[in-house]
Amino acid sequence: MPIIGRAWLLPTILLPLLLLSGACSQENSGPDDDEPAVQLALYWSTYWGGSGGDGATRGNALAGAPNGDVLVVGESQSPSFPVKNPVQENPQRASKGFVTRFAANGQEVVFSTRIGSSGRYEWCTGVTVDAGGNALVVGHVSGEGFPLQNPLFAEFDFSDGKDCGFLCSIPPQGGGLNFSTLIPQGTPGAVAVGPDGAIFVACGTHVLKVAADGSRLLYDFLASGGEAGTTIAALAVDGSGRAWVTGSADYEFSPLLNPLQPGSGFHGSDLLLARVNAEGSGLDFSTLLGGAGYDYGIGIAIGADGAVYVSGSTNSSDFPVKNAATIGWGGDYDGLLLKVDP
Repeated sequence: MPIIGRAWLLPTILLPLLLLSGACSQENSGPDDDEPAVQLALYWSTYWGGSGGDGATRGNALAGAPNGDVLVVGESQSPSFPVKNPVQENPQRASKGFVTRFAANGQEVVFSTRIGSSGRYEWCTGVTVDAGGNALVVGHVSGEGFPLQNPLFAEFDFSDGKDCGFLCSIPPQGGGLNFSTLIPQGTPGAVAVGPDGAIFVACGTHVLKVAADGSRLLYDFLASGGEAGTTIAALAVDGSGRAWVTGSADYEFSPLLNPLQPGSGFHGSDLLLARVNAEGSGLDFSTLLGGAGYDYGIGIAIGADGAVYVSGSTNSSDFPVKNAATIGWGGDYDGLLLKVDP
């Protein structure tokens, strides 16, 4: 969503990175002297943004490159947002998405660009990096003139106020686009790369799979028939090319396949966890998790052992807990974390 009017925003964003140091002094040891406490060391930290006017800048997502570089994407209102090797001429109007690649040492910017169209409010929502070091970026478009390169979808009717997204690939040094396309299914919330290099995009009730070079749409899977009560917020791809997704859904979500919790007695929105098969033809696992309140999946990751981790938020005092670090609900919205056997 646009960042204008958010009272908590500052003119720039602060990007700190912490690295773990294995060397610990004796005085910092824990209760067991044979097991010293781990020290945190601040490796680098920087402001990033511009000035002038409302000038607010917000980072929405980040990803690491194979060579240690760091990609940050988000939105900026600043006409003086720093650019280097941009993919398009710096758009001056209102809020635009940005993509910045920092070198591993944090002191050099490889490239930095604003990206957008003639629309008023636009932003980047997700980023990942493929094996070649290319930045794969998704976000929101609100008008004509977005920079396109060999697009899968080149046209969208912006007159009716519907959401339109984009997917683009930026080479490691910036300066142009490998490919760029509109996503008419809506604004993507996340992007991931599969084991074969294919690109997976989570977009509302859709999961899209795009060829690694952006040349073909391999599948467009519509979750639960696209009911308004379903939203996919994040996805991760396992070693077999299956997309695990999380988000929220209401009690009408179907099908529930080998669910972790019976599909009755839910209220409002519940956390959704599902796996799309490798062909994109259907689900081979799906479950709702929740209680009497509202429950949302926000982030998802796959561990080295194949276990699936989901983070989110709940205001249900009866959210199902197991082997919990904290059993009692803290009131209002609590964060949640769960681990699922694959």
